[in-house]
Amino acid sequence: MLMSIILGCFSQDFSKEEHPVLIAIEQPSEEANSSGSGPSNEDQVEPVHQAEDFELLSEFSCASPCLFRATGGGPVVKVVYKADDWVIGESRDRDSHFSVEYDFQYGGVRSIQAYAYNLEEDLLGSDQMSVDVVLNQVSLQTQSCEQQCLLKAQVSGDVYQVDFYADDYFLGVAWPPNYELEYTFSQTGSRDIDLLGFSSDGELLVQERSVVDVREAQGGVPNVPYFYQFANSYSPGSTCANTSIAMLLAYYGWSGAPDELTSYYGVSTAQSPSGLASVFNQDAAYFGLSERLLPTTSGTLTELRTELDAGRPVIVHGYFTAAGHVLVVLGYDQNGYWVNDPAGTWNQYFQGGYPYGWEPTAGKSIYYGKTAFELAITSTNGYNYEPIWMHFVR
Repeated sequence: MLMSIILGCFSQDFSKEEHPVLIAIEQPSEEANSSGSGPSNEDQVEPVHQAEDFELLSEFSCASPCLFRATGGGPVVKVVYKADDWVIGESRDRDSHFSVEYDFQYGGVRSIQAYAYNLEEDLLGSDQMSVDVVLNQVSLQTQSCEQQCLLKAQVSGDVYQVDFYADDYFLGVAWPPNYELEYTFSQTGSRDIDLLGFSSDGELLVQERSVVDVREAQGGVPNVPYFYQFANSYSPGSTCANTSIAMLLAYYGWSGAPDELTSYYGVSTAQSPSGLASVFNQDAAYFGLSERLLPTTSGTLTELRTELDAGRPVIVHGYFTAAGHVLVVLGYDQNGYWVNDPAGTWNQYFQGGYPYGWEPTAGKSIYYGKTAFELAITSTNGYNYEPIWMHFVR
C-alpha cells in the first residue's frame, strides 16, 4: 500500500505554501510492524521510498519562528521534526497537517527532517530538506558620533520599520532600504539607544538596546547669561519668573536686568504661563528681538528634550519649592539636566527649597538629577503626573 506525506517549511503567513516536498512512503509489511521500531529507532529502520514518487521542489527560507508541516493519509498518525538531528517538535494533529512551529536561536541553512509514524509507532517514512532560517534581528551600527548624529540600524528577517529611542525618549523612525535616522543631540556622553523592529503590519518583532558615545558638543550647553534673583532690589524672594525671563532675553541680545522687568510689570504678571510669555514677548518686541515665547500647560518630557536638542533653552515651572518656582533649562543627558536656577542650588527634593548658601553664581549652569528634576516639573504633590508648564522659543 502506497501513501505520501508532504513536508513544507512556511513563514507564519503561509506565504510559501506553494513549495511542498512530496514524500512517497511504502507501508511496511507485517514483518516490519512486528519489529517494534519507534521514534527512538528511526536510524535503525529504513523506510522504503518510491523514487518516481519522490520530488524535492525547492529550498525554503523562513523568518524564525518557522512553521513546518506535513500531510499524509492512511496510517500516518504522528510526524516528528528534527533540525540538524535535534528534535524540534512533533504533531498528531492531522487537521493542521501535522504542523509544528519552532523558534530558532541561530540562523543559517538548517537540515530539517520529518519522520512519519503509524499508531504502533512504526516508522513509515522520512525525508529532509534544507531551510535557510533568517532571524528577526535589529542592531545599531553606530557606536559613536558627533552631536549631529547619523544613527544606522541593520535588520534581518521580517523587520520592516525601526523606531529609535534615546534614554527612553522617542527620536524617530527609520525605513528601508537604509534604516538611517539623523538626529542632533544637545549633550555629549553615553546614550542608551533602544531599537524596536516592527513588521510591515506593525507587529513588534524584536527589541535591542545599544550605547552610543556622543562626542564634541556643538556649542555645548547654551551659554545663557545668569541672574541671581536674591541680588534683585525689588522683591528678590518672589521674582524667579522675571529673573528667568531676563536670562532668556539677555541670551537673545537684551541688555537689561531683572529689576527693570519687575519695575515695569510688577511681580504677579509673570506668575502664570500666559503672563510670563506676555512679559517676554512685549519686551522682546520693544527692543527689536525676533524671538517669542509660546507657552503651554500641556507639555511633555519628550517636547522638553526636543527643544533642548534643537539648542533652544526652555523656561519651566515646577515644584522646587512649596509655592512653586521658575527656572531656565539649558540641556540634558541620560542622567539629568543642566539649568540656570535663579534661586541658587536646589536640594533636589520635591518642594525641598534652597537651603544652601547664597552667592551670585550659585545657580549658574548647575546639574540636577533626572528623577528629582522630572518629578518637580511633572507633579503637583510628588506622586501624580501632570503636564508640564513650559515655554517654547519661536
